[in-house]
Amino acid sequence: MDNPNYQNYSLEELYDALEHVNEEEYPERTEIIRRCITEKERGRDASKGTSQEQNNAYVMTKARTFEFHGNWQEYFKIWIVNVGLSIITLGIYSAWAKVRSKKYFYGNTLLDGSAFEYLAKPVAILKGRIIAVIFLIGYLSVDYFYPLYSWIFVVALPALPLLITRSLKFRLRNTMYRNVRFNYHGKYADALMAWTALPVLLPFTLFLLYPYIVLKRKMLFINFSSFGATRFKLNAISGDFYSVYFRAGGIYFLSAIISGFLSSAFVWLGVVAIAFGYLYMTASIHAGINNIVINGTTLDSHRFESNMYGDELFGIYVMNLIAIVSTLGLATPWAMVRVAKYRASCTKMYVHGDLSHYIDQALDDDQAFGEEIGEVFDMEIAL
Repeated sequence: MDNPNYQNYSLEELYDALEHVNEEEYPERTEIIRRCITEKERGRDASKGTSQEQNNAYVMTKARTFEFHGNWQEYFKIWIVNVGLSIITLGIYSAWAKVRSKKYFYGNTLLDGSAFEYLAKPVAILKGRIIAVIFLIGYLSVDYFYPLYSWIFVVALPALPLLITRSLKFRLRNTMYRNVRFNYHGKYADALMAWTALPVLLPFTLFLLYPYIVLKRKMLFINFSSFGATRFKLNAISGDFYSVYFRAGGIYFLSAIISGFLSSAFVWLGVVAIAFGYLYMTASIHAGINNIVINGTTLDSHRFESNMYGDELFGIYVMNLIAIVSTLGLATPWAMVRVAKYRASCTKMYVHGDLSHYIDQALDDDQAFGEEIGEVFDMEIAL
């Protein structure tokens, strides 16, 4: 990932960046931050006695931390009702269950004291799911009764980017913060390369192309997303993505070797070792990619920061897995809330200037947006 332009950071921001940067993972970035701090300190000392304009050249940025105020006891009541009614209604209620769950998690996620909102309608999601079930039944029927013709469904693959584009638009248009909707501006042609063309090449590259595909998909999502009329921007390079995946793959390879040795004595120990290795690999990838994407994302003059650690996330995953298995799934709400709290605690937004003024301006822009997504599109993109 391209390093942020630390030359534009104030001393306070540089000190904060140095405190939170992972020196082992980003040694070059750490050295750049230290050099910038030295230069800023020299400039500050040299500028003593100069005009007030020079003293105000570096504007302090206010850090706003994301917070999650939900608790598992509250969500357990929502979750258990959702599960029960979904079973009784043979899955029909699952659309309402999804909306209720998202409303709870969005409503309890706060930034600068204001919560996010989820506005989707359950009926729109239900329509999408019905179409998905019909398509699945059709595929399974053809594959079972007429297996020679099952290849026909491969023709539907080019439709995948269209469904993904509309799904992202549906999700963001139904997300609101301080009366300002998010939006997605990506088109079919933009998604075609990342979701259909590049994946076809995976077997021919021994799947070494996968980190690059992940990068393209992240950039596709971030760069075409907006808050009101203001676009997000992601600055990232494939090298950082490959570093995360190779490191995680090395960890899993090591766990596989350990599993082989343990299996010769106790098979169950080998199984545990490989399972924990996979879980650690997953946590490392989630944390690493999350940090790269969030740290490289900006919104106008505002930037974001994530300090998620794979070790900590691995510990959460392990405890969640143990709790869910030992309670036959009843600890799922507790596990989901733990992950939400951790993600929020690791994420900050650095706001240059007045966030309220920015939001008021974005609100004026957003009022010009029409409700261009009708119920027929809701049906498709809720898949």
